[in-house]
Amino acid sequence: MKTDIKPYLVEYLGNEIEVVHHSNRNNEGKSGIVFHESRRMFTIVGKSKVKIPKHTGIFRIKQDSSTFLIEGDAILMRPEDRLKNQRKILKTLSRRCNY
Repeated sequence: MKTDIKPYLVEYLGNEIEVVHHSNRNNEGKSGIVFHESRRMFTIVGKSKVKIPKHTGIFRIKQDSSTFLIEGDAILMRPEDRLKNQRKILKTLSRRCNY
């Protein structure tokens, strides 16, 4: 099955995000708007400002009229480097099972 890489290459700032699964169970269910994104963290603004690590997380992102799931391990890089690292993203996704 071919993996759709397009959702992994878009800009997440300003989009709605929800933590679907995370190794830290306290982070699950948190949602809001992506305020800042760094190499390893999302800063989400909802009821309060929260920093969520990307590592071991699965996120539901709403962009325009579409919704998609993103594996945090696949985007452990600076947002501006995603286009350069498409092969790295595909390699990470091929090692994981699809959710």
